[in-house]
Amino acid sequence: MLNIPVILLEHRNKIVVYGENLKKVLMVSCKGLWNAGVEHVMMDIVRNLSDKFHFDMLLFTKEVCFFEPEFLKYGTVFRIPNYEGTSSFRKRMDFYIRFFRIYKGVKKILKENGPYDVIHCHNYFEAAPCLTAAYRCGVPVRVSHSHNNIPRNHFILEFYNTVYRFLINRYATNKAGCSREAADYLFGKNKGISVPNAIDLNKFNVSNYPKQKTKHSFIHVGRFGEQKNQLFLLDIFKEIQKKWTDATLKLVGGENDEYKALLQQKTEKLRINNVYFLAHDSDVPALLAQSEYMIFPSTFEGFGLALAEAQAMKVKCFASDVIPKDSDIGLCKYISLNKSAQYWANEIFKAEKEPVKNPDTDRIDLVSYADKIKSIYEGKR
Repeated sequence: MLNIPVILLEHRNKIVVYGENLKKVLMVSCKGLWNAGVEHVMMDIVRNLSDKFHFDMLLFTKEVCFFEPEFLKYGTVFRIPNYEGTSSFRKRMDFYIRFFRIYKGVKKILKENGPYDVIHCHNYFEAAPCLTAAYRCGVPVRVSHSHNNIPRNHFILEFYNTVYRFLINRYATNKAGCSREAADYLFGKNKGISVPNAIDLNKFNVSNYPKQKTKHSFIHVGRFGEQKNQLFLLDIFKEIQKKWTDATLKLVGGENDEYKALLQQKTEKLRINNVYFLAHDSDVPALLAQSEYMIFPSTFEGFGLALAEAQAMKVKCFASDVIPKDSDIGLCKYISLNKSAQYWANEIFKAEKEPVKNPDTDRIDLVSYADKIKSIYEGKR
């Protein structure tokens, strides 16, 4: 019998004092509270709506991550940790029993800490057991929120996903995606609404940084890994430095030391100069303010929040054409991943003389986004 904990609870004294009549929201993370796109979206919702709703958070890891200390100012953290050891057998067994373990754990949270008015799930297909438990416990607003458009998996995973998709469509009262593609991926064609991600325009405001941008300066923001495709990015940058020998590249990311090591090895192998690896908690707005270009060759994305942030800071962006067009606010050019690194570099060279347009930031305003989420929580959408 596997000794897997059903649930761990963590509670700290809240700094924020809540009114008695605030509706309660259980926010469900995709895993932990790392410094990444989905987690930024969740924290932006919490920060902007904490005066109207009481938030608690469910995580699926024992690890204390980047945003967790901040979240504990707002509410309680619950944990239903996945198996995180090295045994392949335990990992396989954990996968097969995960539905029942999550279902049982969420039901316990809702019964012992409720009543909750809303459950907001950001954990893709594994929202299914959470929403099923919430339905059984009488939570009136049950939200499933898709943040990615992931390529097809192994046939066993696809079978599970088909079952989970059925349960999500049955028990979710609201189905949202950060793009049309992300919504269709999780719920099926036209079964959910598109609610594009947003950013804090007070934070990502180029007028806060009066200095001129550094000539031929490039940046990439995203966790290191195959999805973000930084190995191909280095091929592109190698071609760029053949013409712009003074070009610089800043890679802001983290969480995958193995992939980062591959990037460092390739940088040395290609003999690329002026490549800087920066921590995931770097001052991204300040770095964007210095940069002229962003290269974003992801193999898949649900939205591409870093692209929106860069454009808001008047950075010219070059992204793979698999990324949803919702992230384009006027300064993004999409290029096929089937094109060569030299082709990408030539497209960037062409853009040097093009004027920097004013981005359409109204579409990604966080205040408007928070109002949309609020209306979902209140049962108005």
